[in-house]
Amino acid sequence: MRIRKGFLAAFAWTLLIVSVGNGCEPVGEPIASPDLFNSGRILEPDAGYIRLDCEQSAELPETLAIYCFEDNDQPNDIVVDSTGQHDGKIIGTKTRVVRGPTCCGMARFFSESNSASYIEIPDSHDWDLDKGSISFWVRINACFIAGQSQGLISRASADRDEDGHLGLLLLSECNWAAFAAVDGEAIEVRADRSLTPGKWSHININFGPPGLELYLDGRLVAEDTFRSGMEGSRNPWVIGADTREAKPGTASPPVHFLTGAAIDLLRISSARNKLVFLE
Repeated sequence: MRIRKGFLAAFAWTLLIVSVGNGCEPVGEPIASPDLFNSGRILEPDAGYIRLDCEQSAELPETLAIYCFEDNDQPNDIVVDSTGQHDGKIIGTKTRVVRGPTCCGMARFFSESNSASYIEIPDSHDWDLDKGSISFWVRINACFIAGQSQGLISRASADRDEDGHLGLLLLSECNWAAFAAVDGEAIEVRADRSLTPGKWSHININFGPPGLELYLDGRLVAEDTFRSGMEGSRNPWVIGADTREAKPGTASPPVHFLTGAAIDLLRISSARNKLVFLE
């Protein structure tokens, strides 16, 4: 595996002005627009400065799945995809619903105990993407010691020759990184900005051409020329663990479980996101 250190972008994207006017207290500054250079559409649900609306985001054609974690009226082991296509299942008993970012409703919290709990989303041909994005809110309770890692989201297996592996990891000292693999080559791209314990942060990863990009709270914090998408993988998505040791086509055995952290508004899209700031 080659490990690459991301760079801190020295520029900002084109400024977009959005009138909030919804009475919500801002929780961040990013505004996301999928393929802005093609569509020019401002995607409000991925923004921290304007109200996050799961129903609106679910209706966008590029949204393949979106998990809002408003699951109080569902069976305890079901995580609802608001598009109606890709419901997930909670494995283990040590997750619970907690308050999410301001204006975002509820979130899913992964216990601070070593609980081996995670969410599994079945494989689908919808995930065979040459490009796209994954975005979500995350809040960690504390940094952990050097030499450890935890899985945020993962679609991978122990088959090192399988294409289409992709995921995000928490690293020591509140750092985080993306991993990807194709043609037997695995990479890890580390962000140049760390997470802040106790604070909700917005993470976005763009994959496929023209390259891998990581955003934190709307700022580009790492990029790489790795251009591959998720085609070739037959593995499920897992939220809250790392599946790079799993048997191909399964989530078992997952490792490096997420603990003491919450995730909200997780969106898988067939479009790359372009994020900018309200300055």
